[in-house]
Amino acid sequence: RRQVSRVSNMPVNEVMDEEGGIFRLRCELHEDDRMFLGEIMARSKEDPFVVTDFLNENHTIVYASAAFREMTGFDAASMRNQSYIDLLRGPRTAESDIRKLRTALRKRKDCTLSMVSYGIDKTPFFNNFYVTILYAHPNLRHSGPMRVVRAFRGFRRERKEKKAMTGSPRDEWIPCYGLIFSCECQEANRDVIRNFGSSFRQSRASKHVPQANELLESWHEVSAKEQSSSMDGNLLILPVFQELEESLLRRSL
Repeated sequence: RRQVSRVSNMPVNEVMDEEGGIFRLRCELHEDDRMFLGEIMARSKEDPFVVTDFLNENHTIVYASAAFREMTGFDAASMRNQSYIDLLRGPRTAESDIRKLRTALRKRKDCTLSMVSYGIDKTPFFNNFYVTILYAHPNLRHSGPMRVVRAFRGFRRERKEKKAMTGSPRDEWIPCYGLIFSCECQEANRDVIRNFGSSFRQSRASKHVPQANELLESWHEVSAKEQSSSMDGNLLILPVFQELEESLLRRSL
């Protein structure tokens, strides 16, 4: 079991990452969500993840872990206020996968998704990630600009007016941040992420990940040899990459 949280001795509007950096929250989070975020932040050097602004329709990045920066090649400055989707999008990123991510964030749905993403050097990689929402504490003790307070209050009124009779207490909670956590498990949940981190694989859910990585490595080798023949300098759409795309489309357990 992987631990441990640094939340207990921190102010309610701050969380410390593994490097000692302080992430200042715009408001106090719900107790469970703050504890979960603290446990994840304590592993920021080894687990790639980002925290996004739920109040921004583009879900801009407000925090990126050291492992995520290493995985993608982007530094903190270049990611600040950038949309997670736009940052990693490339020519082979499927629009259907982007729609699934937007829908999950809009509906506040915890889920595991995947898509072909691109790092700063425009090299594609298979990106499997878990999406969850971090909610504000009911008392809404705020540490940011008043405009965000008004946004929270407006959102709370709207949720009450359009309350869905689902019986779930989360319907009345106010979303504050999105957390997107790159992982190798296709059926991840908070317990899996909290206890095992990004490298855990389910025996029946991990088959396509190494296959996709092998295809990407083969594509890189062939591309390096034939790149010079491209007139415009763009990467060629090689058969092996088409094989990768077909493999990803067929990924069903």
